[in-house]
Amino acid sequence: MYNSRHYRKKMGWQRFASFSLCRGETDLWVGVDAPSYQPEMLTQAEIFLSHIRKVLQEYIKKYPGWQKSLQPMPAAGEAPAVVKKMSQAGMKAGVGPMASVAGGIAMEVGRFLSREFQLQELIIENGGDIYLRIKEPVRISIFAGSSPLSEKIALEITPVREEVVVCTSSGTVGHSFSLGSADAFVLLGRCGYLVDALVTVYCNRVKKKKDLLPLVEKAIKEEGIDGALAIMGDTMAAAGEYRIFGLEDNFQEKGGL
Repeated sequence: MYNSRHYRKKMGWQRFASFSLCRGETDLWVGVDAPSYQPEMLTQAEIFLSHIRKVLQEYIKKYPGWQKSLQPMPAAGEAPAVVKKMSQAGMKAGVGPMASVAGGIAMEVGRFLSREFQLQELIIENGGDIYLRIKEPVRISIFAGSSPLSEKIALEITPVREEVVVCTSSGTVGHSFSLGSADAFVLLGRCGYLVDALVTVYCNRVKKKKDLLPLVEKAIKEEGIDGALAIMGDTMAAAGEYRIFGLEDNFQEKGGL
């Protein structure tokens, strides 16, 4: 099922040269610092993404229970690397392996482009999961459905590490299965697979507004997690290594996403 990425119209176009890439359920927005942009990036990214999806689909065809499982499941047989990473993330987080697919694919494509091209800055967005390699801070707005805080705040991500991952899960927005009631739960970390899997876990645990603060405080104690933010209705809780800003009128011009 295709879901409109309406929020991409609001992304900062001046700082990054960008292109979109869609294969099946995978819909990526790729932003590269303008001086590093090369037209052949799109073709190379398409080939790489098609390969990852083919490998994943062939494994799922052979082991359909792996895809459907909502519980941790180890990779069976001679599993390809992407399958092993998804299984490992699911087992660490305590969820099914498919919970890590969006963040994992964003990271894999980002690392591929970084290997193949000399890039100064790179951002890959995959349905709200974001992989970043940046030299200057980037502010990311938070979409939280019908919450009055939706698209009213932004997280500032600083280049404290070579790569940063930001993943979002919601119990009220989108088609992904969720057991929770948060309008948005966001985690910042270092591995796309694990951050995506863990954000699913924590979003599932939100039932009431009083759950928000204890959960974000617990989330930042997880290995590989540097920050957390959760929104439910008019209530927000946050903890970790980032700053929060109100959105400005010139947000896009400053390179915001």
